[in-house]
Amino acid sequence: MVKEIASIQVLRAVAALSVAAGHVQRNAILVASANNREFDPILLDLTEAGVDLFFVISGFVMVYASRDLFAAPGGGLVFLSRRIARIVPLYWAMTTIFLAAVLVSPTLIPVGCPGSAEILTSYFFIPYFPPDSSWMHPVYSVGWTLNYEMFFYAIFACVIALPARRALTVLTAVFCALVVVGAIYRPAPGIFFFWSRPIILEFVMGAWIGYACLAEFKVTNRTAVVLASAGIAGFALQVISGVYAHGSWRPLIWGLPAAAIIGAAALCNWNVAARGAWRPLVLLGAASYALYLVHPMGVHAIHLLWDKLGLAAHASETVYSLVALAPLPLLAIAIYLYFEKPVTKALQIRLGAYIPRAMPAVADMKHSLKHLESTRGRGATA
Repeated sequence: MVKEIASIQVLRAVAALSVAAGHVQRNAILVASANNREFDPILLDLTEAGVDLFFVISGFVMVYASRDLFAAPGGGLVFLSRRIARIVPLYWAMTTIFLAAVLVSPTLIPVGCPGSAEILTSYFFIPYFPPDSSWMHPVYSVGWTLNYEMFFYAIFACVIALPARRALTVLTAVFCALVVVGAIYRPAPGIFFFWSRPIILEFVMGAWIGYACLAEFKVTNRTAVVLASAGIAGFALQVISGVYAHGSWRPLIWGLPAAAIIGAAALCNWNVAARGAWRPLVLLGAASYALYLVHPMGVHAIHLLWDKLGLAAHASETVYSLVALAPLPLLAIAIYLYFEKPVTKALQIRLGAYIPRAMPAVADMKHSLKHLESTRGRGATA
């Protein structure tokens, strides 16, 4: 059983809250515009860096949680079964709810009715470029990050048959090659365009931090503070300079600061779980996937209710933002505890039944044969 790093869970909570806060503020701008007012958001652009934190953390977690799967028989299948059980149920549930709402009441969610191709690619994590859109996203648009996640999982499952260091070297080479080829040929929006974007390098950053953690590489508290401070300074510099962070330089502008902060948290002995004040954030970190997926629907529902009750005439957009954001963590934790966690556990057990239980025995058999051969060799020499 891999030990949970509480500080990483706190950072997952921060990442999810950041993305949710950004969406709430964008919604507040719409509320203000509808009432002939203006709303000044706080660090609106920077809230999107929560995705970069997620990607680096994802790379870290994949390696850190796969300690016993590297170079193990069937390790790739075990890894994929775990990730499918973790990612698919809630995403499919939210996609289905979203589609049902669009089909039942187009005025409830004013988006065009998606075609069958868009629906199928959405459910199976295939990047898709909707004809009426300026960017590639699935039906439930917040799931664009999961198209990257599943691609990362697929490549990682292929290299996990190697020892950890060699696996990460191959993984790094593959991702760097994709980015270089994409930069040279500049393909039109499509699958290769999507999967060759430089943002995929953020997974690699996290993966090497995970490897350092497996190798029991530690940094002192002072070094960790310097790393974390450098990461925060990197984000601050982007805000002050106003440099555009969403293009090809995103892994440097937002990815490196995220990696510095995550490296500090993972490689230092900060025991935040022992302090009661951090425990709610640790729990929210466990529910961060639910918060990320559910918050767009939650914010939209609160927006509709706000308009229905006519509250915009009596309350500012700042109040609206606080009201819209406040219930989201509680909703996410409830979904995590009563849907995501039990469904993931049940599905992991079900999928595990399809993975040959003889795999550990095969590994033990190989070890025994090697031991037997070495014993026979020594006996013959004697």
